[in-house]
Amino acid sequence: MKVPGALEVPAALQALAESDKYDALIALGCIIRGETYHFELVANESGAAVTRLALDYQLPIANAILTTENLSASRGAPG
Repeated sequence: MKVPGALEVPAALQALAESDKYDALIALGCIIRGETYHFELVANESGAAVTRLALDYQLPIANAILTTENLSASRGAPG
């Protein structure tokens, strides 16, 4: 399931968890610091929500939402 941003990931995970079709879920994404002032807020809130969902639904959820400094770092390039 594709979502527009990291803060929407928990809502998608919740919908999938409620479907009772999955034994585990994986959250994939990337939060890029760039010039934004709210990087820490987005990273912290999305991470906390993923953890809460795993506990609430007693469902393993792998949180693979990366946090990077810039677009180059998110692609694995130096700098």
